[in-house]
Amino acid sequence: MSISPTSEQQLVIDGSPHFIKKKESVMVLSLPGTGKTSLLKEIVQENPKSKFIYIVFSREGANSSREAMPKNCEVVNLHALARKSIDLHGVDIVSRYSTSRTAKLLKTTLGNGSKVNKLLEQYFTSDELGFTEFAKKRNAADVIITHATTMLFMMSKREIDITPSFFLKEYSLKIFQGKKVGKFDCLLVDEYQDANGVAKSIYKNIGNLAKIYVGDDNQAIFGFMGAHNAISQTQTDRSYVLTVNFRSSPEVISVANDILINFSGSKEVIKTSDTIKKKTGVDAILTRTNAEIIKYIDLYDDFSIVKSAEELFALPIILANWKKGNWEDVPKQHYYLKQIHNDKELKEYSAKTGNQSLMSSFLLCKKYSLEKLLELKEKTEKSFSKKGKTKLLTAHTAKGLEFDNVRLAGDFPNLFSLARKVKRKESTRAELKEEVALYFVAVTRAIYSVTDKTPNLTLTTEQKHFIRDILCD
Repeated sequence: MSISPTSEQQLVIDGSPHFIKKKESVMVLSLPGTGKTSLLKEIVQENPKSKFIYIVFSREGANSSREAMPKNCEVVNLHALARKSIDLHGVDIVSRYSTSRTAKLLKTTLGNGSKVNKLLEQYFTSDELGFTEFAKKRNAADVIITHATTMLFMMSKREIDITPSFFLKEYSLKIFQGKKVGKFDCLLVDEYQDANGVAKSIYKNIGNLAKIYVGDDNQAIFGFMGAHNAISQTQTDRSYVLTVNFRSSPEVISVANDILINFSGSKEVIKTSDTIKKKTGVDAILTRTNAEIIKYIDLYDDFSIVKSAEELFALPIILANWKKGNWEDVPKQHYYLKQIHNDKELKEYSAKTGNQSLMSSFLLCKKYSLEKLLELKEKTEKSFSKKGKTKLLTAHTAKGLEFDNVRLAGDFPNLFSLARKVKRKESTRAELKEEVALYFVAVTRAIYSVTDKTPNLTLTTEQKHFIRDILCD
């Protein structure tokens, strides 16, 4: 490590030869900026005769960690691990099936297509084995189960495109049946709080080896991908806590601890250290949605983005063309829009299918004309590879990153208002918990300062405690 291990870290390092030899499972609860990656590197170095497999959350994380880890540690993300065992030769992989494509494939209605997609995605991200049993537990209608079974069969036979979530599920079933992943002594898992059911199943059945899970339930922000309570639902032989922060200034840590104490009711808080990271030279504006990024692109000239201009502007431009009736510029997969005739029907469709991106993009089209969107897209294309001092990205995309100074945009939800909806049973506690976690993640990306433009800056202590009481009830 570039700095001496803390007493908290040293406990884990000193204990590692024992729990690796005994093939024990270990949970390391790591608050933001507490040096978890450096700790895992120290564990690998402490045990040079052991072979490690380190599973990180993203492809980008795998690339950066691969350079840092010693040679006795193989670094992969979960999908890359699955690709080694699943035959994908000549198979087309699509990120997901749109409602209209599923409906057309199964010759059914858009409503049924949406339900089939949702049911299959729930199954793919779960730890359950049999699909029919899974579907019946969720009281799915017989027609939806029949359609979903047909689609599942066609994917398994490679008669249609498959999705990443499908082949990860396929891999998890192979692991359950005894598929070997190689000779390893210890499994390392990063960002364990965001492990969904299928990931937990893979880790559980991956083999008879020691397992070290690292994560922070306060940063669980991927519930929409099927991740729920991974840390609390996993029993381990040992557990450790890392609380000393090496990333952020006392001012940033104070804001973060306010969220932990007054919003989340956390028993652990972040502690300051004498060491703060050097400046990165980059500031960031973190938004809740892609649509808000486009608004900042309109305001700023010196900026850079993480997502491509094509990815950011695709849906808003499609909807702008839909409003004008320019069907030659609307891709075929979005021809479901032909069945939607006005703003009210679009809102109803968005709510029915749960398509949040569709609604936020539509609202953006009410602010900007098609011509203005095309102008902003051209501006963005010129700046995509430019290393502007200010980086524009969503809080979800910022997970794992750090910046000198962070500004939180105003499109984050009012957490007090959301808590009141939970109280009225108009929303769920899981949704509130995830939004609080996302707010926390956004704040803790900062090294030196946070400028909070969210509705939550002005919440009273009483309102914060109302949120905490809803979450901790």
